[in-house]
Amino acid sequence: MRNLPLAIALATSSMLACTDPTGPRLVAFERLQNPNPPPTPQVFGVDGQVIIQASFPTPCEPYDATAAVSVDRGVFRLIVHGDATGGCPLDVVGTFFYRATIGDPPVGSYAVRAIHTYADAAWPADSVDFGTVVLP
Repeated sequence: MRNLPLAIALATSSMLACTDPTGPRLVAFERLQNPNPPPTPQVFGVDGQVIIQASFPTPCEPYDATAAVSVDRGVFRLIVHGDATGGCPLDVVGTFFYRATIGDPPVGSYAVRAIHTYADAAWPADSVDFGTVVLP
């Protein structure tokens, strides 16, 4: 799935780590272009959805990402996989701001974690723990 536009990657249901077709699904994953001010990493539940807003460092520009979601044992995991979309001079560090929307989450209380991985850099994966979201 290297270098696929976000719209194509998001439309591909096989991207979702959730194997239950009636369970949580990634509804949207969007890059926030040069937000001013930059968004504070946060998670919240609203209208039957979980919204995750965060960022991760990138080894270059231009850069893109795809995402998948899973839920297991009371933890939502958003896996964001970064990938360069052009030449990638490793001495240029950027920031990828994003908003992910998870639809059809089951009612309950969940820990939320985002895991950021890189296709083209020897950077280790990092994770962000957002705390708990309660879905009535």
